[in-house]
Amino acid sequence: MGSEKNTENKPVFKSFNWYAFPYPILVVFVYLAVGFWLNTWHPTWLMFMTVPIYYEMIAMSRAKSLRAKANIFPYPIICVIVYLALGFDYNWWHPAWMLFLTIPIYYMFVNSIKS
Repeated sequence: MGSEKNTENKPVFKSFNWYAFPYPILVVFVYLAVGFWLNTWHPTWLMFMTVPIYYEMIAMSRAKSLRAKANIFPYPIICVIVYLALGFDYNWWHPAWMLFLTIPIYYMFVNSIKS
């Protein structure tokens, strides 16, 4: 079925290579479709910032320990997306900049976790 047998008679499962999935191309197509059909080019361009998040989430899923996973988690990129979204949508540039102060706090907390 979905597995093959190796020489030790343990099942070997084939996993999907998520790095090979054309996520950036999919984002371009979705951006163009939303832009042309709904005429919302801005702030739809923020979806391009999900490309590095996609690849870091793949790397995070392959990490062994909780500390390694938390260090790979794209927290700074998510802070930038939230900051821009709050600024563009609600004009909350001033209170939203404090999100950037949470980045070193996040990594101090993460690196205090014993692996």
